Amino acid sequence: MMSLSLDRSGSSCRRPAAGLLLVLALAVAGAPGDIRAESASEIGVVPHRAAYELRLASGGEAEFIDVSGEMAFEWADSCDGWSVTQRTRMNFEYRTGVSLELGWSLTSWESKDGQQYRFQLKQYENGAITEELRGDATLDGDAGGDEGGMAHYIKPEVQDVELPAGTIFPTTHSFAIVAAAQQGMERLWAQLFDGTTDNGLYEVGAVILPRADDMALAEALDPKMVEGHEGWRVDLAFYEFGSPDSIPTHEQTIWLFDNGIVDRMTLDYGDFTVDGKLIRFEVLPEPVC
Repeated sequence: MMSLSLDRSGSSCRRPAAGLLLVLALAVAGAPGDIRAESASEIGVVPHRAAYELRLASGGEAEFIDVSGEMAFEWADSCDGWSVTQRTRMNFEYRTGVSLELGWSLTSWESKDGQQYRFQLKQYENGAITEELRGDATLDGDAGGDEGGMAHYIKPEVQDVELPAGTIFPTTHSFAIVAAAQQGMERLWAQLFDGTTDNGLYEVGAVILPRADDMALAEALDPKMVEGHEGWRVDLAFYEFGSPDSIPTHEQTIWLFDNGIVDRMTLDYGDFTVDGKLIRFEVLPEPVC
């Protein structure tokens, strides 16, 4: 799954935070470590490749007249872990006639026990790299446990970031959301490290609602892929870790099935929102391990 956070105030855009899929300061309904599935097969998640068309939904009237682009997402089983690649491109058309293309890519790997994580993030402006973050992280105990861990960055500069107790990585978070939804939980609070900022830490709140039965599937999705599968609307809010500010840095809504497929999303950047519609989809083959 995907979750998508970066601040680009100069260009009126925040990068979707890494952790697909996939939340508001709400009461804790259960710690991620308590509900984390042991494997994708236990909760029926299907590794896959998907592409989403991005279009301006609301806002932006004061600065730009249109936003368009595409997000490509791949979640693969790499035998000893989960490999996730996310690439996003957005084109901004300003009232002055100026065009600006912003992009970012995140490549990550997470061990299947949720204790190790590697990441590389690149940001682009009109095709040129403007920032790169790279590093790895390790939890000393179980994901979401009381031991915490350490992240080590090698770009943009060498630094270590202490990971507090309760920290989880993005794929573990995705599993936790699906597992929580399957258990009928309506709210989930998590402490997430994804490496997409200089300390990579977020507090993430999720509100999980039943998916409307009459909501049409995206044209690119074979109905048989979700036939008989339960679905939900998940509202996500990402907060800067430890900040007293009650305003999230990024919000998103995803329409999620219990096999991990997201067929549409809405990304809220504060002064404008973007809708994402699934336009290409394929199930990835099982790896030869």
